[in-house]
Amino acid sequence: MKTNRRDFLKKSGLALGATAMVGATGLVPNSRSVFDASNLNSDEQVELLTRFENWVNNYIEVIKEENQENREFKNNKALTELPDELAQWMPELKNHLSDKAFATEYLKVSDRLTQVIDSRF
Repeated sequence: MKTNRRDFLKKSGLALGATAMVGATGLVPNSRSVFDASNLNSDEQVELLTRFENWVNNYIEVIKEENQENREFKNNKALTELPDELAQWMPELKNHLSDKAFATEYLKVSDRLTQVIDSRF
């Protein structure tokens, strides 16, 4: 399966201006989280953004490894599987994006990924 930047952005909802891997572990924001959990309206939103942030962190690590190896992202299984993983729970994210506080915190997390992707291309 070939995944390019545009396909990735569509799947992650970033191309729509934020129309919104981890298992059950680590779903509590840590001190390095870029979003502020106290701005969110429910534990469900905190868990969802934590999941998304963990996914973003994993994706960024894969991109960094590719950059260090000077590879062209073509045959990296993680770079094709991670967007598919996100697509599975993207509807859940989109359901919360009408909440302005959630959308604001979501954008903080997604901006990290956008910066890494934009710096590569």
